[in-house]
Amino acid sequence: MWSFALAMILGNGIVQGLLYGPIGAFVAEQFPGKVRYTGASLAYQGASVVGAGFTPMIAAGLMIVAGGSAVLVGAFWAGMLVICTIAVLLTKESSRRDLLRPHGRRHDPSTTPTGFHRAANRGP
Repeated sequence: MWSFALAMILGNGIVQGLLYGPIGAFVAEQFPGKVRYTGASLAYQGASVVGAGFTPMIAAGLMIVAGGSAVLVGAFWAGMLVICTIAVLLTKESSRRDLLRPHGRRHDPSTTPTGFHRAANRGP
């Protein structure tokens, strides 16, 4: 029982923090500034519905097919890990991308909040 409690504390408290800390920035970087909040929200919530919604049913079905063994569930998760790793590797790096001009277009100053350029161009 204590090992389960320790696993829950470590899994939820530490591992989830390490995963969900950078994922917010990663998902937000995938969208241009005008739709960043909506895009990140739809991506995150859509993934939650699909991933968290169907995974228990898939796992239960795989356990039934395997006669109670978790081998197929482990293979399912290994397959999902491979798919997710490929998706992350195919994602374009955005650390050097200009957030004001996401597609290389000239920036229209009328769309920038007042004072933004002054604050952004100010040195340390």
